[in-house]
Amino acid sequence: MALSDPVSELRPVGVYPSLGAYLRNTWSRRVFILRLAQSRIKAGQAHTYLGRLWLFIEPAVFIAIFTLFIGFGLRGDRGVDGFVSFLAIGQAIFSHSSRAIQDGSTATITHRGLMESLSFPRFSLVIADVLGSMIALGPGLLVAVGAMLIDGHFPAWRWLVFVPVLILQIVFNVGTASIAARLGSMYPDFPAALAQVFRFLMFASMVLFTPDMFLGRGRVGDLILEILIYNPLYCLIYLARWSLTGIELIDPGEMVISALVWSFGTFLLGIIWFYKGEHTYGPVARQRHGS
Repeated sequence: MALSDPVSELRPVGVYPSLGAYLRNTWSRRVFILRLAQSRIKAGQAHTYLGRLWLFIEPAVFIAIFTLFIGFGLRGDRGVDGFVSFLAIGQAIFSHSSRAIQDGSTATITHRGLMESLSFPRFSLVIADVLGSMIALGPGLLVAVGAMLIDGHFPAWRWLVFVPVLILQIVFNVGTASIAARLGSMYPDFPAALAQVFRFLMFASMVLFTPDMFLGRGRVGDLILEILIYNPLYCLIYLARWSLTGIELIDPGEMVISALVWSFGTFLLGIIWFYKGEHTYGPVARQRHGS
């Protein structure tokens, strides 16, 4: 019987025989991923007296400020049944993706020490960031539920639809955070640029306003309404608002299709592209950037 050459079976660090093997290896690190996600949340509040209470305080302050200035000051609450819950849901959903994707963009930068000392699929870092954003979403959703009850939106069958909407968002977050992580490892300025993009997206995703403001504005208003459908965050936010408050949707069919295409499209593209660059993360990437 011919013996296989053990040297021929060796592979460079960071290279896996297949995407399936890569994902299985990542799944085997699920306890490590959970601990890493929890430690990031804890570290983010470690220097404060109130600790994790800030996960409740931040969305509550956001809602109070924008209700005061936009709801009462600019009369942005016109046409909205329950502007406080409208803002609360928008803030929770938008922050969920914003945190996951922006944290993902620095996943291979902030954990260089960990990558130098341990061998594990770097995709674990992306999943940990997405999981961390899910943990942080909990308090924001509780604040949103409180706002909905204050506005008179009580539990209904539509609330069950929120579960698949949230799953779609998590799928979108994983894919987009994977893309952002590889771009962040390639271009050191990308995370800073991404932060500016999300400042724009907060307005472009109708977190603070309703798309009704563009109705009756002629061709420009119609064009903006058509473009909004191609914004995945806008679609996810409004599908969540509909499921929890019953708000009327503009082109609900197109909104669902857009959310599905964006979520699963970025999921597949992101995982495959991040996997292809596995061998470039960590010390190799640092040497390439000359740091």
